[in-house]
Amino acid sequence: MLERFAGWLVGRMLASQAFPKEDAPLVSFGIVQGLRTLIEIILLLCTGLFMNLFWQGVVILLAFMPLRIYAGGYHARTPMQCAVKTWLLFFGILFFKVFQQANQPKILVPATPERIVHHFFEDHRETQKAYHAAYSAHAHPHGRNWRCV
Repeated sequence: MLERFAGWLVGRMLASQAFPKEDAPLVSFGIVQGLRTLIEIILLLCTGLFMNLFWQGVVILLAFMPLRIYAGGYHARTPMQCAVKTWLLFFGILFFKVFQQANQPKILVPATPERIVHHFFEDHRETQKAYHAAYSAHAHPHGRNWRCV
């Protein structure tokens, strides 16, 4: 379907003499690749929106797309396999974020830009109160600490 649309669009562009006729296959390939990428981005952003993690999805896309374009690496056999595997990876990252937000046991969580920014703008007073309460509960009666908290 994308190839037919690209063929129709290239025919219209050739009629207006936008480029030489010998470049038609190259232009058609570029249009198909551009449309596939656009559809994939829309699908990934909709996934983030439906999971109520839209901005986290945008951050993942902004970080992941240049890496995917320039780093090379794994290549699927078909564009559909590539899109499905990319979506599964994206969904897995967002699902891990939901899993983390549900106060489940924390499993090795990498320091994402979001976590780093959150750390600096988070109100640490409650955490410090809890720490000091636990620290003073285990303090030695004469002021020497006998247990490290």
